[in-house]
Amino acid sequence: MLKLWKSIGFGVVETSDDAKYGNGAQDSLVVLPASPAPPLMLNEAASKLWRKGVDSPVFEEDLNADESKMISEFVDMGIASAGQTETALRISKPVMTSIEHELVYALIAKLCVQNSIEYVFVKGPIQYDYGLRDRKHSADVDVWIDPNRIQEFLTVMEPWGWSADSERWLHSKFNHSVTLNASTWGCQIDVHRYFPGSTKSPTDAFDAVIGWRDAVHYAGAEALVLSKPAAAVLYALHGLRPESRHKKKTMDYSDAAVALGIGGSETVRFSKEFACTDVLFDALTDAFPDEPVDRTNRLPEDWKWRSESSWVRAYFMILKSLKPREWFGFLKDVVRAPAPVGSSGANGVSGFKRIIYRVSPQWTKAKIALSRCLNRRR
Repeated sequence: MLKLWKSIGFGVVETSDDAKYGNGAQDSLVVLPASPAPPLMLNEAASKLWRKGVDSPVFEEDLNADESKMISEFVDMGIASAGQTETALRISKPVMTSIEHELVYALIAKLCVQNSIEYVFVKGPIQYDYGLRDRKHSADVDVWIDPNRIQEFLTVMEPWGWSADSERWLHSKFNHSVTLNASTWGCQIDVHRYFPGSTKSPTDAFDAVIGWRDAVHYAGAEALVLSKPAAAVLYALHGLRPESRHKKKTMDYSDAAVALGIGGSETVRFSKEFACTDVLFDALTDAFPDEPVDRTNRLPEDWKWRSESSWVRAYFMILKSLKPREWFGFLKDVVRAPAPVGSSGANGVSGFKRIIYRVSPQWTKAKIALSRCLNRRR
């Protein structure tokens, strides 16, 4: 039987014109292996050989001794496989300014498909493509994962070097995302469990949004992104959401109306399905004056606490909304979990943890003082 091999990988980018990776070499490639490993930069000879096996299998009898040896190395590195392996990759030049970011998109897309996890990329390069933003992509990668599969997704990402900053908010109503870090990838991943602004539950909101996805290609891999109407709505929601605690100014309604207009005629329909017409009412009626827009006089819970002017009031509102069985686990996770490196607040400590740190020294001093007082009375 004739032995054959085929090129495999989770992502591939043509880097000939890239100053960082290409080094002027023709046909050079960066390939993301199909097994946990960092991206591999192939030289010109290796790139040409790897290209041969992308579209169709290559028979070993057609290779010389040097090429056969190189193929064995490809197999060991996870970028080639014996037999008719399906790769569904296409080689193209990068569409993002950062090749690392583009490969992260491809990695997430491939792992989600491999593990049957529903997902959609939000924010980032698709907003630039639609004309919603000037920057080509964000500093991080934003992906919305089926909220019932978040923990499974985190586990799938671990072998590739990604780990969560802190999981203290993962199952609470507070945080809408958890951040993944990896020292070798040069960016972060924000894993969303819901998107602020909808009155639907996280699961129902996700079910609504996955019906509004389009397919694009990042690093040669198919990836699912928001359609233009959905992207416009989420862009406006992100800009309008209250951030009083951070003293941030929200987007003007006129700017939100412009963004919604870019989404086109289906924007109002998606807003209704996503249950966010109340918070977008003024902007929607401005952008689409002839379209009927519902107003239910219901605000999302996260919109209410985000409108509070102080962290104390905001967290009190969050805690008050928790069910009794959620209290113990929530407080235990908040107190025991380490503060994420580089998070907001003094000394890199985030909101609720910062409040605890401020209170605990005074509480400790009070206990010591009380103990001394009782000892003197004995």
